[in-house]
Amino acid sequence: SWYASSRVMKWLLTVPLTGCGGNVYDDRGWTFFERLVACLDTASTAVLDLGFLDEQCQSFEQVIEKCKTNRMPPLSPDSMDEILDSKGFSYAETDLPIVKHIYRFTMQNLFATQQLLDFAGLSWHDTHAEQLAGALAWCPCLTKLVLTSNSIGDLGLEKIAKSLPPGLQILDLVDNKIGAPGAQHLADAMSGLRNLQQLYLSSNAIGSQGAN
Repeated sequence: SWYASSRVMKWLLTVPLTGCGGNVYDDRGWTFFERLVACLDTASTAVLDLGFLDEQCQSFEQVIEKCKTNRMPPLSPDSMDEILDSKGFSYAETDLPIVKHIYRFTMQNLFATQQLLDFAGLSWHDTHAEQLAGALAWCPCLTKLVLTSNSIGDLGLEKIAKSLPPGLQILDLVDNKIGAPGAQHLADAMSGLRNLQQLYLSSNAIGSQGAN
């Protein structure tokens, strides 16, 4: 799907055109799906929310800065199914199973082959980390996971640590909100991470107790 390609810039028309009604963008099944898939492997500067566009945007660089999205965490297909059940479709009987199928297909054939996932600087917290953890089971080829400069704490790290694929080689958690309990969750997961070569944990709140 071109929605998921990291080489394609996506423009999201999140505000209805003048005179057009309908559900809010993220309350609609198709558009929620499109936003989520667009964020799977694409930088925030290449997924633009045109709902933020205004008269101050006089250059393309200004458009990017104003409209860049804060990427959503990927969801497992089962979690996506539950969310889609609550979304609006013009023809739910036919469209709902199609969207569920396309998302599952995308996870099986694109996300499953990813070796690098970079989610740095997205202001994600524990809820986002839990959503990501559910999706990591669908990424068996992952060798590098970057979560630098977020707000992930001990609870979120607990979920992630239990879901890390055994082939992971590099885990970057610099500049989060991880304390000693989070460090212990990582330590508990180490027996299943035999290929891990580099672990980055600076600029957290682990302290001497967690380091031991």
